[in-house]
Amino acid sequence: MGRILIFLPILFSYQLKAKEVDTLRSNFIKKIDLPVNAEEQILSYLNRNLLFVTSNEILQNQKVIWMVDLNKPKSISKIKFDKPINSKYSITAIGASNKKIILICHDSILIYKIEKDQASLIFTMANTNSFLEVEFSENNNIIVLNKLYNFHPNDQKICCQYLYLKADDLEELANDTIEYGAIAYSHQIQKWQNFNSWQNYSLLALTTKNKILRFNRLHQFDTIYLPINEKVLVPDSLLHLTFRGKQLVKHLISNDINYNRIEKIFERNDTIIVSEIFPGSGKDYRLLTYCFKIKGIWTFKEFIYRNSKIGLNLSYSEPTYVYDNQVFTINQNLVKNTWKRNKFIHSLYFYELKP
Repeated sequence: MGRILIFLPILFSYQLKAKEVDTLRSNFIKKIDLPVNAEEQILSYLNRNLLFVTSNEILQNQKVIWMVDLNKPKSISKIKFDKPINSKYSITAIGASNKKIILICHDSILIYKIEKDQASLIFTMANTNSFLEVEFSENNNIIVLNKLYNFHPNDQKICCQYLYLKADDLEELANDTIEYGAIAYSHQIQKWQNFNSWQNYSLLALTTKNKILRFNRLHQFDTIYLPINEKVLVPDSLLHLTFRGKQLVKHLISNDINYNRIEKIFERNDTIIVSEIFPGSGKDYRLLTYCFKIKGIWTFKEFIYRNSKIGLNLSYSEPTYVYDNQVFTINQNLVKNTWKRNKFIHSLYFYELKP
């Protein structure tokens, strides 16, 4: 393993200067081109080995979602919708299993049943709570509608909410809210929640508190406290600012160079990977903490990860997933033959994080 003991005190004087930290590299493994050639926002969802992917433009106009089996990367199926999408708003999120597809937009939530290569509408509900995401949990038996966003008070009073439904008959099982103290940071690039379709719990990172909560239908049963070392945590005074909108975002971004804060979390098998901003890191570096249990006790291994312009970049906004022991992103590429009507194509880029 490469060591950077001399390098660290110079660039990271606020962070980890008293302990040895390994360097982490991303090794490119493979690339899979997708039939998604629109220039619009990509919409994707990973459920076990199945990746569902489309774009706003394709879904609205052609009403198609592709399903990629990551165990058989050349196996790409097209799922067509039986009826026009009845909403004047664009679809902003999708969730799917091998039996259902759920679409979320500003005014409604549309639930479809998958039969062979066709999705048939079975239920529509109003999105009065402004849910932004949908997840499958507990062996795909539970649907979780959720939101974690700093809404304007005139739009939504509740910023963090989870609604649990039975996947078979949509019976409501639980509906709860959480007071998320650092909700203002939701305007920035982040991935604070993690669901697994086969597990009965979810993860929620508290971005400024250096810890991760584990929930079972909103009943907290475990807290993972990340290593403190010499971290400089965000002061409470920064979380109670009176201004909003662009002024708020600008102020928070300007202060991100001064404090430690969780930016993203991922789960790989039984390991939680935490990507963290820290003083002096800027856009080029992240502190990655691997959290895993040994004899029932949470154990941690820390790395400094350097973003690469060519390789994996965890601090970007492209959809990023962990599957098996690999990390993959969905990136948009300009097609060389620019005379074609569709100038862009999306591809999966697979990486392995190695010390």
